[in-house]
Amino acid sequence: MDVFLASTPFQLMGCTEARHHFGSQDYRLLVVRPDNKTTVRQMRFLLDEFGWPRDRVIWLSKVTFYPKVAALLRRLRRQPIDIVYVGNRGSWLQEIIYLSLQANSLMFLDDGIGSTVLYYRDARAGKSKSRIPDRKRRLLALLGLRIDAKDRSGPLTFFSCFPLVSLEAVQVVQHDFPAFRQHFGLSDAPDDRNRGSDVGYLGQRHGKTELRRQLVQHLTKLRQRHPAPSRIVYLMHRKQTRDDIEDILHASGVEAQKSRLPIEIEVALAKTRFKAFYGFTSTALYTLKVMFPWLDVYQIEDPLVAAAVHYPPEMSDLFRQAGVLNTVL
Repeated sequence: MDVFLASTPFQLMGCTEARHHFGSQDYRLLVVRPDNKTTVRQMRFLLDEFGWPRDRVIWLSKVTFYPKVAALLRRLRRQPIDIVYVGNRGSWLQEIIYLSLQANSLMFLDDGIGSTVLYYRDARAGKSKSRIPDRKRRLLALLGLRIDAKDRSGPLTFFSCFPLVSLEAVQVVQHDFPAFRQHFGLSDAPDDRNRGSDVGYLGQRHGKTELRRQLVQHLTKLRQRHPAPSRIVYLMHRKQTRDDIEDILHASGVEAQKSRLPIEIEVALAKTRFKAFYGFTSTALYTLKVMFPWLDVYQIEDPLVAAAVHYPPEMSDLFRQAGVLNTVL
């Protein structure tokens, strides 16, 4: 049996691609403490849309997490497990699970472009420090689940949509979302170009103070670059609330949209809406360009915001490889 771990919609998309790529037949998907109602709603849609059988999906909610995960892991320990697909290598919640299982191998999936680059960098340097707090270890021990440090020597394997290079310390299996493309009938052909006129600005939560200072200017410049009838739409991050940005949107005359689905799904289902996207470090800059190569996608250069975000420089290289363009607003 294989075990898949996911806490976010993007991690679940990675699990879906891995299940498709490796042909997993007997598996369990563990949904590990999704962080809010928007996340839960988006993940439920993905589970139904991509055919994850409900009897193989186990939800580990925040309220009952510790007793439920302890009971589940005691049960799973009695079964032979081939591969554990880990959605977030940096999550102590997921680490508890994959360290507890006697699996033949681990496969690390993508957790956003910034996180994946950092995990890859750590793996390349041979860093494997546990992220489980000592107090959590003690709590789990009281529930009969003792998490011991394990030797994780040898190469780590990543299943990634990003063009990372295989090295001695880390092996990379790359994909370009073939399951997603097939499911939604997407094509790279020029005749499939989007004829919409909307322009999306991808919201983010990090670098919040500096981003607020620059946001009105950015949105004003976008309106000049894309005059009517184009609409400028601020696409809220799934963890953002309208209160975070209401005053700025009102001042700039831009509307906000809280996506019901991950933005990649929104674009796939509404093929004649957007023509361009702008953002800073959003993973969607990469995934949208890979999945919909006919879209114009831009990474905004802004020194104030860049200084506040502290993203790894490799990210910009990966954006460029995908065809994302630089722009100044």
